[in-house]
Amino acid sequence: MKKGIEAMYYIGICDDSSLICSFIEQCITRQAKKERISIETEVWESGEELLYALKNNYDIDILFLDIELITMTGIEIAQYIRKQMDNYDMQIIYISGKEIYAFDLIDTQPLNFLIKPLNEKKVQEVFMLACKLLRRKEDKFEYTVGRSVIRISFDDIYYFYSMGRIIHIKMKTDIREFYGQLKEIYNRLPDSFYMIHQSYIVNSKYIIRYSYDSIELKNGELLTISKSYRKAIRQRLLKDGDL
Repeated sequence: MKKGIEAMYYIGICDDSSLICSFIEQCITRQAKKERISIETEVWESGEELLYALKNNYDIDILFLDIELITMTGIEIAQYIRKQMDNYDMQIIYISGKEIYAFDLIDTQPLNFLIKPLNEKKVQEVFMLACKLLRRKEDKFEYTVGRSVIRISFDDIYYFYSMGRIIHIKMKTDIREFYGQLKEIYNRLPDSFYMIHQSYIVNSKYIIRYSYDSIELKNGELLTISKSYRKAIRQRLLKDGDL
């Protein structure tokens, strides 16, 4: 990254027992403080509340999820995350008072399975494992819409472009919008992103053809390189071996 930004992990806890939610939150908060890991936690005491948050783009990196919720099962929630959201990055840790779910859990690819009564050491161990796995995954771009923090993989981004104060993210499947300043965003991106115009930042991974004043992307789009950026872009493409 151009400027070092400390990773923030968003932790979700869903259990119909407020005592268990509080216990898990205290365990991971103590461990995060000890390991100097930045976290934000959110607690839900029903599957419906968690599902509503997920449908409204609430971002979760690590989810502690009770299987025996009152009206929904944790497995149903996890299936929604994996199948409907197509999210296989979230680290799901099941919680249960029973050990009879082994085969039902395989399809949702959980990280681990904690049996009640919970043990603080075990909770902290699985939390640290989840953080370790997340660090190995690709960094994500984070932006805010209203009160929601949204994170998307850099690999899914073709380019950013600005129209006034509105930033558009051209992705593989859709276009996202949020308020911001393009130059500030550029400083938060990996070196694989090139600024080719005061209104455009392009993911070099998707450049397939370059000319003096334009580039062609894998999706067939042609973007103009403004005069003031042409020399720098050519030098970067030569340096990175893309020419």
